Amino acid sequence: MNNNILASKQASKQASKQASKQASKQASKQASKQASKQASKQASRNYNLDLIKILACIAVVGLHTLHKDISIVNQSLYYICGFAVPAFFMSTGYVLLNRDGVHNNYSWNKIKKILHVVFLWSLLISISYLFWRVIKNELNLQVLIVLPKTFFGGLIQRGYLWHFWYMGALIIIYAIYPLLMRYRKRLTLIWIISAFVGVLIQITSYIVGIPVQRYIIQTFRLWSWIQYFVLGGLIGSHNNKEKVSIWKRAVVCILMNLSIVVYQNVMGKTFLHNSYAEYFYDSALTIIWLISIFYFILGLTLDTNVKSLIQNIAPITMGVYLTHPLVMRVVQHFVFVDSLGMSFVYFFAVLIISSICVFAMRKIPFVKRLVEL
Repeated sequence: MNNNILASKQASKQASKQASKQASKQASKQASKQASKQASKQASRNYNLDLIKILACIAVVGLHTLHKDISIVNQSLYYICGFAVPAFFMSTGYVLLNRDGVHNNYSWNKIKKILHVVFLWSLLISISYLFWRVIKNELNLQVLIVLPKTFFGGLIQRGYLWHFWYMGALIIIYAIYPLLMRYRKRLTLIWIISAFVGVLIQITSYIVGIPVQRYIIQTFRLWSWIQYFVLGGLIGSHNNKEKVSIWKRAVVCILMNLSIVVYQNVMGKTFLHNSYAEYFYDSALTIIWLISIFYFILGLTLDTNVKSLIQNIAPITMGVYLTHPLVMRVVQHFVFVDSLGMSFVYFFAVLIISSICVFAMRKIPFVKRLVEL
């Protein structure tokens, strides 16, 4: 009987040891697979493109905070920051139009995610508005429509979330994305047509003396967004770092930056009678300028430390875009912008506070849905 008990214990111990060994092996295999997947993802990551997104994110804050009419320096920096919005569309096209294939539900899932983010922000704004009305004892029937008004208003450049027009334009781009992929072999023709329409509108604006684009909200300026989206895709399929030296790219990019400042300043005052950067997106010179920026940055060789920094910053770019106008509303109560120095204070305050807020928000499980697409 003792022998049977001893044998049973030994068998149980052996089984337990074998199960533990098997579980350990399985866990090790899974961890190795996950590490391999992560390493593969990092290896295929385009850090240069992420750098463009980061610079575009900084530039879009500059567009809204540098107060171009204060000085010639402000005006010059403002015009240079004008590459931001086209660069966002180009970087998206760079990735999407060079995918091997697209699942039928891909675009719809992206659209749902965008709408989800817009709804969450609209809900947050609506709750804040309701709370404020209760405090002031000013409740009325208007509170019933604040949520749909904020939601749809943001998508068409209205209300507190006016900057969400970009989300509305992105929804349209994702909606036509499968169609563009179907005619991927004709992307060059699509780009030529959309660029031609844009340049024609730009020339017409110079002739009539006002920007024609002002009569169409940014959400629906599809000729511009399709043109830049497709242009990004074409650059992605033709970019060759070795073909042109980085120094030549740098010289061209610097010259184009100088040219764009002079061009937009002169044309804005002389012909358009309007100096906002958004009314130059259709200019042929602006398109060439964006191409020079992309080819220069994509041609850079980045070291490990720079890649690590980019990897940490890149995930917050969309969040900074979404939050910075709301941060501006707060900061402008403490910073009075009446000089070059104060405009820099305003710019850096908004950029830094927005970045810190997004970093913090991404650490909170539910809240991070507000700043991630």
